[in-house]
Amino acid sequence: MKSKVKKIVSTRSLPVFVLATTLLFLLSTAVATGPAMDPVSGTGSSKIVTAIADMGLPLPEPPVGVMMQFEGSVELSVRGELKTAELLVNVYSVLVNEEGVQHVSASHILTLVDGSTIVTADKEVAEPMTDTPGLYTINAKMEVKEGTGIYDGVSGYLTAHGTMDFRVFPFEASFTLRGAISSATE
Repeated sequence: MKSKVKKIVSTRSLPVFVLATTLLFLLSTAVATGPAMDPVSGTGSSKIVTAIADMGLPLPEPPVGVMMQFEGSVELSVRGELKTAELLVNVYSVLVNEEGVQHVSASHILTLVDGSTIVTADKEVAEPMTDTPGLYTINAKMEVKEGTGIYDGVSGYLTAHGTMDFRVFPFEASFTLRGAISSATE
């Protein structure tokens, strides 16, 4: 009786086991592959160019919904290839806590020489450096939301680390970037 039961169980479960194992293998392969990611690194700098009137700065007004804008440039390495981009940073909101730490919602628009763009949505933290009043450290998490040209359909994540100098006018930021973006359609 035991051998009969064993035989029935093993013959019936073999096709189910093979099917389940095959499906599991195919699903894990599909999840593991996804879009290829290209490493990105670089450095950049920018200066404030617009600000809302409430800030009392001698600058033109930014577009509606934007508190201030910074313009500058970025030198990027994508897949080991050096690229230069013009930079526009839109600052949408700034919340300052009791320690003077600024929590910023912003976006970066990088426009490369060929006209292609990469656009991010950012959460930034600017923290005062206690030994140098007016100088802040900046740390940002940047989600790559969209792109155009050779970066059409791009996605990914970047981080930025640097400084913001409120001791000079126009205010200046300098930073390094790191992260990865999905393969562009080149």
